[in-house]
Parts: sequence; C-alpha cells; structure tokens
Amino acid sequence: MLSRNVFTQVSLTELAVMKQQFKKCQRVLNIFIVLCFGVVLFYAVFPAIDQGQPGQKNYPFPGEFPFNPDDYYMWVYCGQILTVASSAWTNSAIDCLFQKHVTMATVFFQILCGRFRNVMDKLDENNEEILRRIKKCVIYYNATIEYVSMIQNTFSYGILIQFLCSVIIICLTVFQLSLVVDYNSTKFVLMIIYLLCMMFQVSLYCWYGHILMEKSNEITAACYAINWNDLNLVNQKLLIIIMERAKRPVELNALGVFKLNLSTMVTVRTRDYREMSKM
Repeated sequence: MLSRNVFTQVSLTELAVMKQQFKKCQRVLNIFIVLCFGVVLFYAVFPAIDQGQPGQKNYPFPGEFPFNPDDYYMWVYCGQILTVASSAWTNSAIDCLFQKHVTMATVFFQILCGRFRNVMDKLDENNEEILRRIKKCVIYYNATIEYVSMIQNTFSYGILIQFLCSVIIICLTVFQLSLVVDYNSTKFVLMIIYLLCMMFQVSLYCWYGHILMEKSNEITAACYAINWNDLNLVNQKLLIIIMERAKRPVELNALGVFKLNLSTMVTVRTRDYREMSKM
C-alpha cells in the first residue's frame, strides 16, 4: 500500500519531514531495544552473581524438570537464556514494527495538514486549480485513513494480548519489589530494569497512538487556517465536509477494549502507584 502513487509523490520538504520523524522514532526505539538487551543480559548473569546455598546451582528461571538439571547444567542454563533472548527479540521486533507504521501514518497526517494550509499558495482566485488540489488532499486523506485501518486490523489482536500481558507483568513485578525482593540483592536491580522495560513498552503503544490521534485532529484547524472566505461556494462546501469528517479523530484501539492514548497510560501507571502505596 505504501508504494501507491498517492504516498510516493512527495516534495523534498515533505520527504525531509518523513526522515526527521523517523529519526526521532528510531532514537526512542533504540532506548527500548537497549532496555530489552539489558533485561536479557541481567537474566544471563544474575544466577552467577547471586550466591545461594553452598553447592547449589542457580538457574535463570526456576522450574520442575523430568530429570536432574544439575547433570546438564550448562545445557539447561544456555537453553533458558536462549529462550528469553528469542522471546525478547521477537516481541521487541513486533513492537518496533508497529510503532514505525504508526509513525508513518502520523507523518501522512502531518503532510496532509501542510497541503491543506498551502492549497491556495500562488493561486489566489484560480478556484478550478484550488478545487483540483482539494480533491487530491481528499484522496490522500482517504488513503491515510485506509492505511490506519490496515494497521488496526493487522495488529489489534496482538496489541490486546501484548498489552494485557505487560500490565499483568508490571503488577506482579511491583508486588515482588514491594514485599518479596530484598532491596540489597542483585535480583532487585534485575526486577527494576525489567519493570522499566515493561512500562516503556506500554508507554510506546499509548504515546504513538496518542500522537496519531492529535495529528488527525489538526486537519480541521489546517482547513480553517486558509483564506476560505476567498473561495467560491463549491470549494467552501467541500472544506466544510472535510472538516466535519475530521471532527472524528483517527484512533487506534485493542479490539475495542481500550484506546491507545495517554489516558490509558496514565490509568495503568496510577493503578500501579496505588498498588505500591497499599503495600
């Protein structure tokens, strides 16, 4: 879909906007990737640092085995590390893919706002050419909404599962930090990094979803910012129709259960803080 002419025909200024926004997105995602790497690294070195009882062999994850794991210590140890590493790599890759698609949709709305503001640029009273530009903006607008719908349909189910699992993990981690884990142990540092990683992941979904919604809301202001009173009646009516459509913001949600915006992120963090205060 991104190879359509409606998306590929951009000016140098619009292309510069795309590159700038993707660089910002990549910097944020690099922080998330570093956090994921830090979690895997700590899970790998934690058993070696944390000293248990004499003669006891520590493992990254406790569990029941149908055999004596001490007889295959290195195999079990490496297998557990590879499992958590592959899981972190897969989940972070899907998260980054989603954020980049949302960033692309956000850039499309940003470009659309600029095109609406410049719809009368160097034309003045040429209403026929202005009408042609407005129609091109409408086509671009519809294509962008279709693109967001594809993102929603593709990632919605996965977002719901991922989001719910992350929230449950955050609550359980906060519980362990409050009552179970010793503040002076190396496990406390591991749990803190793990908590930061999970909270950062939830924040990514909510933050980029909110930015997308905000950019789609700017369409109305962009249409109103032009000298619409100098247009003929046909163009004025067309702008009114566009503005009425833009009153309904473009939002992402997880199968309709909750919306990806800052309100959801604040709700999650508020509940965590309340849980910590009760402990």
